[in-house]
Amino acid sequence: MKKLKEKHFIFIGHLFVLLTNTISLQTIDLKAIVEKYGQEVVDLHTKAILNTYFFWGTQFFNKGNMDLAIKHYKCAEESDFNPAITYYMIGLCNEKKGDMLRAREHFKIASHLKPDFIDALMHWGMNEYSMCQIPAAIEIFNTALSINPNNAYLHYQTGLVYELQDKFDKAVEAFSKAHELKPTSITYIAELASALALINKNDRAILLCQRALELDPSLSNISQAWDKPYFLMVIMNRHLRYLTRS
Repeated sequence: MKKLKEKHFIFIGHLFVLLTNTISLQTIDLKAIVEKYGQEVVDLHTKAILNTYFFWGTQFFNKGNMDLAIKHYKCAEESDFNPAITYYMIGLCNEKKGDMLRAREHFKIASHLKPDFIDALMHWGMNEYSMCQIPAAIEIFNTALSINPNNAYLHYQTGLVYELQDKFDKAVEAFSKAHELKPTSITYIAELASALALINKNDRAILLCQRALELDPSLSNISQAWDKPYFLMVIMNRHLRYLTRS
């Protein structure tokens, strides 16, 4: 036990050098390390190294330093540390940098590595949607919904994509499901009301506007409503006169 502890502290020194210099594990002669410290010690600490790379990647991500975050995530990625989440985080970094092509590729890989990874599928679909790849986005969102049909945000995103295709009936279905799952969301109410108005179902759209006003009375003031980025002014302007009659 004493010998193992000694090896532990010596190995920690190597670990510190490894991390402070952000050396890739692929550049380390693991065979020599195993011979020197033993497989038990190496197995014990390799996981710690990878966890630490991932930890610091997330720290840099949270601080807005995407380049350093990617560098650390890639060190974890090289040795297959939870590859799906690692690719996903690199995708988020690239998304923050505005590199949508690289972001899309990393979300796609993460989704293939872990087919039930809802967040990866969602971001992959949103990237396809932002790049006007509408059929691909719908297919990805539908795949995600087959895994988790109770995700309101996924239904909402699917509705937005259907609107781009002028498939307003399908958009109403998607927004209705989002609203059903989260009935107090002003965003979902507004999108559903807008889609209903586009297919001339104004009575239901008006009822939704009334519900929105119940949830947030400040929306009755048009000047204040401009400060509500998710509430569609088109709906408010179209139906406000009906709402104030009674």
